[in-house]
Amino acid sequence: MLNRFQQFLFKEVDIAALAFFRIILGILLFADVFAIFFIDKIPEDILAPAFNFTYWGFEWVRPLPSPWIYIFFGVLALLGLFIAAGFYYRISATLYAFGFSYYFLLEKAYYLNHGYLLCVLCFLIIFMPLHRKWSYDAWRDPGIERDFVANWSLFLLQFCMGIVYFFGGIAKMNMDWIQGFPLKMWLYAKRDYFVIGPLLEQEWFAMFMSWGGLFFDLFIVFFLINKKSRHWAFLLVVAFHFLNLLIFQIGVFPFLSVILSSLFFNTDYPRKILNYFKKYNYSGYTALPGNSFSPLSKKIITFCILIFIIYNITMPLRHHLYPNHVAWTEDGHRYAWRMMLRGKTGVGNFYVKDLDTNKEWRVNYRDYISKRQRRKMLTHPDMILQYAHFLKKEYIKKGHKNVSVRAEIRCKLNGRKYQEYTFFDQDLTQFEEGFWTPSEWIVPFENTEIIWEKPKRRKKD
Repeated sequence: MLNRFQQFLFKEVDIAALAFFRIILGILLFADVFAIFFIDKIPEDILAPAFNFTYWGFEWVRPLPSPWIYIFFGVLALLGLFIAAGFYYRISATLYAFGFSYYFLLEKAYYLNHGYLLCVLCFLIIFMPLHRKWSYDAWRDPGIERDFVANWSLFLLQFCMGIVYFFGGIAKMNMDWIQGFPLKMWLYAKRDYFVIGPLLEQEWFAMFMSWGGLFFDLFIVFFLINKKSRHWAFLLVVAFHFLNLLIFQIGVFPFLSVILSSLFFNTDYPRKILNYFKKYNYSGYTALPGNSFSPLSKKIITFCILIFIIYNITMPLRHHLYPNHVAWTEDGHRYAWRMMLRGKTGVGNFYVKDLDTNKEWRVNYRDYISKRQRRKMLTHPDMILQYAHFLKKEYIKKGHKNVSVRAEIRCKLNGRKYQEYTFFDQDLTQFEEGFWTPSEWIVPFENTEIIWEKPKRRKKD
């Protein structure tokens, strides 16, 4: 079986689809950074942070001072265009992968699944021969040009899209999603949208989106794999992501998903498109041979791909190792393609106590963190813990040698009533954050009834 898998990975496929993917991906990478830099603006908590929420193991990653942070984003955007053009591709792809990952790791409050996906893809394409056709590198050195390459590059990209879809569907198999939550709340909040607003406030449409999204994510990959259903499935992919883009404005993710989904077609489809529109000589092009791999290199590549597959199948399932509800404790939520599954709001305060004098202060955390950081922190246990340790260090600097930090925080999930979230009497600084450590400072979830109802429209004067 392993030999068959290796044969599958190293069979030759037309490079056209992979080269076209490189061009579109590079444009999307440029657009993503351009939007951060010029449209959304670089957030203040990255430009001049009083405190950053860091990822476990990457606490050492710190923002660059001005003006270097601006130069960094400018160079990163330029590297996206270099990737699209295949301009010194390996160097450009490597620099972009590390650069974008650095930006991704700067602030945990800005975690997005599509950002994580881009990090994975950017590191993968470093090793892929996507520059061997329709690129500056191939024009500069015709000796590297190829019409066929090994199938493993195509397979890995298809696999990445497949796990995002499939595990996104698995995550939606819960009672809240089946009842239409949190989509009912989110869509109703957008009822004032131009043209589609009246549709978004309809309960049946929220249920259609919930169930449609569930079945779409679970089965779309299988329809894309099947030749008979592939064209219709791809049209559904385009419609699905266009609707998401229209309603939720989620950056480049819809475009990235569409171009990744197109890789399930025969890999010569860009040549056929060019042949149709520009009379490209598709039937008579010289079929340059693909790369040759030694038996040892084949084994190494196969082993690495198997490790990659195992990692990406097990990571989205790791939340089952924790005792509490993943949407409540967030244990195992990140890197698991649990996309848009919960509407969660938190309120509360932090208290610092000098244990030598028994004097206690309520902390105005607005002095240290931004609005987005506050909103995310109050619903994420690991961020609550990080902030508690930060406050302890701050008060030690002020001369209080022996302090404790507690938090009185309440949260509500998907239209339920507020519930106690942290144990109000616990000193949070007694706990340490760990990637596999369960959030023991969080009160277990009570699965009470969802009581959300549509707010009544206010009458206009």
